[in-house]
Amino acid sequence: MKLRFIAKNDIVVLDANMEIFRKNAKFWKLYCDILPVFSIVSNQNDMKVALSELYAQKRNELNACKLKYISYWKFYKDKILDAISSIFNCIIDDEIIANISLAAIYTNNKSLKEFLLPFNADKERFLGVCIHEILHYYIDNKKEIETFFETDEVVVKILSDLVSKISRIPFFASSYVFDENYLEYSKRELEPFISAQDELNNAMLRINEYVTNNNIKLKTDK
Repeated sequence: MKLRFIAKNDIVVLDANMEIFRKNAKFWKLYCDILPVFSIVSNQNDMKVALSELYAQKRNELNACKLKYISYWKFYKDKILDAISSIFNCIIDDEIIANISLAAIYTNNKSLKEFLLPFNADKERFLGVCIHEILHYYIDNKKEIETFFETDEVVVKILSDLVSKISRIPFFASSYVFDENYLEYSKRELEPFISAQDELNNAMLRINEYVTNNNIKLKTDK
């Protein structure tokens, strides 16, 4: 997996902002309070104007942030990608675009192979988003990882999020104490969508194996 970092006002940024503008008025108001340039927005054309203005204002800061993120990724990428490829028993060599964004939310576009990164995040948040999105990509391309599991799209989304939360732990806290209830939570989330007990057991086994292999301690451990 290769990440190419950009800081560009593109269709993915526009779509992310339009989604919040249309669907979540309360969140959109908070966003406008932080960035008043968006208070003019009443339609998609207004959004394009506001985004262009904001990106022009923040161009130097975005470029500096891009250099910072490239430095973080260069230091951690081998460890992260080795861990992820070991989970799925495969390597995906595709290039993914990581776009440093001023959008209201950080989403992805599968067809464009692009995800949005928060602007000026600290190292842990930056790496956490990268890990989360890479894991989504691996699981969304499940035809290449049939040894991991075979299931429907709803389970793909849930399991991707579950594995993502577990997988970021070893990179940030060597003595992290993991809540033992998390595995039960994972099972409850998966059960409504997996009818075959052996498939559910297999999914849970892989999650449990990752926790064990990375020496993640449970709260009940002495």
